[in-house]
Amino acid sequence: MNSHRRSTTLGLKWQAALGHELSANVEQTRQRVESDTVYTRDSRTQNSFQLGYLGRAGAQQWQLSLRRDRYSDFGTVSTGLLGYGYQLSTAWRISAMRSSGFNAPSFNDLFYPWGGNPALRPEAVRSSELALQHTGKASEFRLTAFNNRYRDLIGFDSNYNTVNVASARNRGVEATYRAQLGVVRLQVDLTRQNPVDLATGLRLSRRAETLAHLGLATDWQGWAWQGDLRRQGARRDGAQTLSAYSVVDVQASRALSAKWRLGVRVDNLFDRAYETVYGYTQPGRSLRVSLRWTM
Repeated sequence: MNSHRRSTTLGLKWQAALGHELSANVEQTRQRVESDTVYTRDSRTQNSFQLGYLGRAGAQQWQLSLRRDRYSDFGTVSTGLLGYGYQLSTAWRISAMRSSGFNAPSFNDLFYPWGGNPALRPEAVRSSELALQHTGKASEFRLTAFNNRYRDLIGFDSNYNTVNVASARNRGVEATYRAQLGVVRLQVDLTRQNPVDLATGLRLSRRAETLAHLGLATDWQGWAWQGDLRRQGARRDGAQTLSAYSVVDVQASRALSAKWRLGVRVDNLFDRAYETVYGYTQPGRSLRVSLRWTM
């Protein structure tokens, strides 16, 4: 299967006054799919128009965005975002955001022979967020509480068919920490969430309550080194339970000249066996070597 996407965008920005910026964007996107499988529809056009405003006065900041999309197959939808931030001090900042979103099903979601659903509806979400951020000389910490409410969430049933979850909610807390510790760059991400199907009270399929990431990077002996540890908690997949897993990936790259760069990457360094979908074991340890040329 081959998919094609072509976009044309026109954007304008206007500095209305000091600390006040207006923007407007017009975009047209055409999508088309080519496959041995015959799809009921194999093309889609999306026309979008967006207005935005960014404002700042003293310690206060505002953001407003309005968007209107017209889909050739799903009609017209309007979404928006309203955000406010306040600088408590040179280091501390608090912010709040309220937004709405829309996600049209992909062609595979609709028509793929194994699990596609031509009756699938687009999903809509309303999101609320409250965040506290601290920025130091060599570090940044952000704590975010979120609450997302979905209508017609695109998911899967116990037979792995794509379906709409009529009403769902995901709320939780996300913490992010970034720091420069000598020659080492550190990033830590931790999410605790409660994704629930509101009709059944069950946790949403294939969604863990705990997500974690630890990243370390440094430059040594002419090489740029990076290691990542990803952790995902246990998840429900239909009537089955997928075990929690931790995976380590490492990579290094080195400039051979101004235009050539050598890269080496090892995914799943410790060859862990794990599943993200029941019955489909993910690849074991793998090695990739790349040589990149830049004009």
